[in-house]
Amino acid sequence: MKEVIKKQVDKAIERYQKDNVWLGFALPEYQIEYPDQEKFGDYSCNVAMVIASKLRKNPREVAEKIKEYLEWTSFEKVEIAGPGFLNIFLRQSVYNKELKKINEEKQNYGKQNFGEDKKIQIEFISANPTGPLHMGNGRGGFTGDVLANVLRKVGYKPYKEYYINDSGKQIDLLGESVVRRYLQQEGMNVDYPEELYQGDYIIELAKKVDLKNVKLTDQKALVRTKKRVTEWALEEMIVNVREVLEIKCGIKFNQWFRESQLYENDNKEKMLAFLKEKDLVYLKEGAIWFKSTKFGDDKDRVVIKQDGKPTYFFSDILYADNRFNKRKYEKVIMILGADHHGDVARLQAASEILDHKGQLEVIIYQNVRLVFKGKELKMSKRKGVFVTLDELVDEVGIDAVRFFFLMNSLDKHMDFDMALAKQKSEKNPVYYVQYAHARISSILEKTKKTEMPSRLEFTSEHEKALIKELVKMPDILEEAARNREVHKLPFYAIGIARKFHNFYNHCRVIDNGEVNASRLFLIKATKQTLANVLTLMGVSAPNKM
Repeated sequence: MKEVIKKQVDKAIERYQKDNVWLGFALPEYQIEYPDQEKFGDYSCNVAMVIASKLRKNPREVAEKIKEYLEWTSFEKVEIAGPGFLNIFLRQSVYNKELKKINEEKQNYGKQNFGEDKKIQIEFISANPTGPLHMGNGRGGFTGDVLANVLRKVGYKPYKEYYINDSGKQIDLLGESVVRRYLQQEGMNVDYPEELYQGDYIIELAKKVDLKNVKLTDQKALVRTKKRVTEWALEEMIVNVREVLEIKCGIKFNQWFRESQLYENDNKEKMLAFLKEKDLVYLKEGAIWFKSTKFGDDKDRVVIKQDGKPTYFFSDILYADNRFNKRKYEKVIMILGADHHGDVARLQAASEILDHKGQLEVIIYQNVRLVFKGKELKMSKRKGVFVTLDELVDEVGIDAVRFFFLMNSLDKHMDFDMALAKQKSEKNPVYYVQYAHARISSILEKTKKTEMPSRLEFTSEHEKALIKELVKMPDILEEAARNREVHKLPFYAIGIARKFHNFYNHCRVIDNGEVNASRLFLIKATKQTLANVLTLMGVSAPNKM
């Protein structure tokens, strides 16, 4: 609906500009927002203040002029408020037309094409495959999954990718941990250093590994065995992660990309030659350093260590080359936890040196606390606290987990209230929204033989308030896509549910056996919109509860 208003306002500005001869004055950027209170209009626009600042005129005078030049085909009335806001009230006929569009387009309502089929990669989670996914991984995981859905809805071609760090010291430690736990289980006196992985999952892996035919006293055989166990344990962990994400969480990636793939076909040597040619690396203390301070980093970074092994940063450069130059992504979005905040400069540098400045976008999400009845639960499996992602899903259900994680803006720390997530009451937001969908389904089931009206009539303010909420969906989708703000979706769903429950309490669809066809049409559109939003979020829309 904002687009309808913008077209009208733009035309008014052009008329105003033509009559007042603002030579060389381009159409300004201005905002159209939803007012906090209904008495201030359906929409509020600050265009007069933007223009007034350029012309050095009184904003209210400019607002009066714009109002004069407006066409009134869509507007019921326009009021000037405060320093020069245009408070716009749309005609009911405009809303009725949009309501019909919802029931006509069904699951396609809100679909847009400003993405223009651009190929965009979203990389998220990408946790080291050395342990089970923890609760915090869910925040980035569900955000990335839903962001892909939203971007697809507005015309992009999103590809979801999980980057697997399958090489380096952390992988060697995984194999070492499993072998040592196995030897301990066999009764051998073997120490277990603190640097090794301590979780119970290592003990479970050690129980599954079979080393009975290996001569553990033979040092060469033990070295070969550790290498084999490391490779086996890595694959076991990857399988576990995939099962949790795909089966329990409903997150399916287009590609699981391994770090080791970056080093195929002499890519390491080719990239080093490129960096030397660009005079971006130098030798110091037996290592090769990258001049990252030239790209805004606080210090230069090692890319090749003294032992000849590449660093994470060198892999970042190869990965940027793979994404932009080999696979031709026009945009890459990385969703990372707060502990990666210090990596942003080097990641941007990796893209910039390959002439892809501005094509990498890094989104940082803040930490999550698990809360039960107002108290933080410490992360400890031994104490029976559910801290891994799959345990959390098992405890409260995937719908609640998704909805709760998506409700919070990523730049804010969040508390996951486990007690609230388990409640089956209107206090639980996901239950509140799903109950609205189920309640509508029940009414539609009773009235499925009723014909839809040829003409819509709405007189109640509760009807009109619900309609105004439903038609926001295209605007909400555009804002969520452009600003990467998927938390707008659950709040929008809650807004629809709230307006519907209010409508339900004041307006009868069936009264003494008589069906109000216009209201029936309205709740059908409400159900469709709720289903559309919940589907984008990966949350179920039940017909019964």
